[in-house]
Amino acid sequence: METSTSTFPKPSYVLKRPEDWTRWYRQIKNVAQLHYVWQYIDPNSNIIPRKPQRPVFNEGGGHDEPAEEEETGEPANEPNVIEAASPSQTPGIPAFLDIIEIEEEATPDPNQEAINDAALKAAKNTKLGLALTRFEKVTVPNYERELREFQLKTRLLNAASTFVTASISLEYNNFISDAVTARAKLQQLLVKVYPGEWEEKDYAEGSLRKLLSSDLKRCNLLNWVIAVTDAYYLCKDLSSPLCWETCSIHGVVVHVNWS
Repeated sequence: METSTSTFPKPSYVLKRPEDWTRWYRQIKNVAQLHYVWQYIDPNSNIIPRKPQRPVFNEGGGHDEPAEEEETGEPANEPNVIEAASPSQTPGIPAFLDIIEIEEEATPDPNQEAINDAALKAAKNTKLGLALTRFEKVTVPNYERELREFQLKTRLLNAASTFVTASISLEYNNFISDAVTARAKLQQLLVKVYPGEWEEKDYAEGSLRKLLSSDLKRCNLLNWVIAVTDAYYLCKDLSSPLCWETCSIHGVVVHVNWS
């Protein structure tokens, strides 16, 4: 995530009235999307960033590790099976000699056992070494990268929460006094400030009509033009037909259609 909290801007639009909602909310969403955190503050979502779990190397190879097998695929260290001795069928040789020969054949060679044990231990050590190398070279770096991303998201979400607070009037700040996260603040403001699509349009049209009916002799003309322009573009943002209506100001017909 290539972004930084230092690039989080100051609010350019402040929520002071219900009719300010659309432009203010658009500002919040645009800034959050710019920093890739909108999904974590969207008031209509419940997605939160998850802190990665620190990996632990398991010397046993994990619970799903299959039993050790030889290269043939047979289970390792299969015990010798001694079948019951049968009397010798060779004439003239006592049966007990036959039994002695069978017992000698069944007795394992100590040297061969040591060789087998050493080979098995080496195989296990090789497998353990490969697993440890993968853990150190792949698993741990992946965890560290995910942890850095989580920490950056956390800082950005804290900055987003501060941004929301700074972008609303002191009056509306009272509505979010018990909210900590940016999402919680937006949810509170949705309930207590957002007027609804039609009501917001009515508020905006009312403000524009009030300005257009002002007594220009009692107004600062420059301030009036700025206020009318702002009110006009607010109505335009809300797709109000008032933007293209012909309005009468003190008997002078004016076609309001600034684009």
